[in-house]
Amino acid sequence: MARFFQITLSAVLVGLISVGCGGDDGGAGFASGAFGSSSGPPDSSGMIFDGVGAADALSDTEIAISWPSATNVEGTPAALMIYHVFRYLPLPGESFDSVPPPSEVTPGWNLISGNGTPPGVTSFIDTGLFGGISSFFWVRAEDPQGRKSLSLVVAGGHTPEIGAADTQVYSGGNPGDPHFEFSTMMDDAGRTCLTCHTVTPGLGSLDLNTWEGVMIGTGTASNPDSFVIPYQADMTWSNFLSGLTSNPAHHLLFLSQAADILAWETNTIGPWVEDGALNVVDLDPPVFEFDNIDNAGQYFAEFTAFDEVTVTWFQASDPESSPYGNGGQTAAGQLGYFLHYGPNSNSIDWDNPLGPFAWDGVGLQSAIISDYTESDIVIVIRAADKTDNWTTNEREIRLSR
Repeated sequence: MARFFQITLSAVLVGLISVGCGGDDGGAGFASGAFGSSSGPPDSSGMIFDGVGAADALSDTEIAISWPSATNVEGTPAALMIYHVFRYLPLPGESFDSVPPPSEVTPGWNLISGNGTPPGVTSFIDTGLFGGISSFFWVRAEDPQGRKSLSLVVAGGHTPEIGAADTQVYSGGNPGDPHFEFSTMMDDAGRTCLTCHTVTPGLGSLDLNTWEGVMIGTGTASNPDSFVIPYQADMTWSNFLSGLTSNPAHHLLFLSQAADILAWETNTIGPWVEDGALNVVDLDPPVFEFDNIDNAGQYFAEFTAFDEVTVTWFQASDPESSPYGNGGQTAAGQLGYFLHYGPNSNSIDWDNPLGPFAWDGVGLQSAIISDYTESDIVIVIRAADKTDNWTTNEREIRLSR
């Protein structure tokens, strides 16, 4: 929960910072798809407003909308302006090109900010959305005289898919969970696996009664030696069988249960290891640490040929994807990266990304978008872990030539 709060706060601050310097439409996070624009001189209502800026996903149910401050021909302070936020939810298969121009009476465009934001507030969080959908937003500024801006700029946002809640865990209490099987598998003398393997872990002993004991194995917490290798089911099973057969005196009475034990490869230990060998369901998304100084300047794209764009990025962090005992320093091979792109933020094809791209654990990641001849491109990189949690703290990369 603490990490989610940090992600949410960070995303909102990013949006506010990106729109707080006059609404540079070339900056990361700004909407480039629009029906019109009122930037520059005042519109016919006397308002001066660039329109909505960023619409960035905060989670699978939330999008943060932000915009630059408005003013009017009288120079009324920005602190007195209020804003009305509208949302359009497209029908299945409906693209931005078929979305009707926004207005207060156009069907489909719904007011979501009540009577308006508090004066001077230039952000709004839309909640109650669903994972994996696109939403479009329009913001209308209003001055103390009741005049409203005429900007028709629209920003698009896309919530990520929610993680899979069916992750197999070690001690979930269900048939197929390793702890359940170890506590119910009985030998010819009426003993279970836990009869012997419920001991203080480490230093040559093996505790199967706790997840920590299994992950420490016969080593120590700082230097584990477990038969479990997260995400490597074949190697884990080989290690498990080696331990079972290397102590025949201890395991001989389980011989009559051999068929059931061998089935653990596909119905118990294998699936659990492939899910990350966890003891709690992983619903935490990977995170791009944009504020880490070591990542500065390592998230970018460039035109490397007339029809080619090379995208480079640093690795997302995801403690749940890091094997036990390595200090959470790497999630090599456990995250898949997907490139979503289009000529502008409202035309990104969210259903057909480029990827997945896997990291080999060394340096930065890069990928090439080929056969791209448009003069502008907007790119969003998202990472997904093994249980389909997707990054939500995103930043758009914008290029023009």
